[in-house]
Amino acid sequence: MAMAIVVKGMQALSKKLNDTSRIKKPQMDFLSRVAIDIRRKSAENSPVDMGNLKNSWAFKIDAMKREATVGTPLGYARPLEFSTTKQPRGVGIIPFFRPAIDVVSRDMGRYVNVMKQEIEKGYQKK
Repeated sequence: MAMAIVVKGMQALSKKLNDTSRIKKPQMDFLSRVAIDIRRKSAENSPVDMGNLKNSWAFKIDAMKREATVGTPLGYARPLEFSTTKQPRGVGIIPFFRPAIDVVSRDMGRYVNVMKQEIEKGYQKK
């Protein structure tokens, strides 16, 4: 063969790409950042009478499913968010959860870029 090129390193590349432990931490960090921001924004937007709703927002990360859940256990949160009628004390619809999700959704590119950079760093290491 007068001219040829040999591409080497596919085994090493395949080994790195198949090592999912390199992406687990960036994925969990991504989920945590998104969940923390949704929780924080929901609390910031929550109506305050006694502060129970504002202080009740929480999140949990399920590493096995690779998902985050953000919410509140308080039953009156849903009617405040979605009701079309006047609530007790003359309070109408008070959206707090949907605006939090909207803000985080608009910033999703930033969250993804941070995760991408963390994954790239993990694969650059030997």
